[in-house]
Amino acid sequence: MEIDNIVDKYKDKEFFDIIFELEKEVVRLKLIKGRKQHLTDYINSAKEVLFFLQSGIKPAGISDWEFRKMKPLIEKLVEKGNLKKEIMGCFE
Repeated sequence: MEIDNIVDKYKDKEFFDIIFELEKEVVRLKLIKGRKQHLTDYINSAKEVLFFLQSGIKPAGISDWEFRKMKPLIEKLVEKGNLKKEIMGCFE
């Protein structure tokens, strides 16, 4: 999965900017993914990150190892006050 790339790309952005930009990126990449297979992995990872940000629930289709890769992004959002600190309990 591409969660590392997503975390690196969005870690300094605000919560709503992440949601907006990541959703826009998923739509854009879906339009060209037929030409590039590796985009499928990135799109799936982006959807997993979006699901967690929007629901606060660990996506069922992601391994614990991959899920923990989101932690730095979520920590940044907690530090900025964009998310409540209780969300960090999902990573325990």
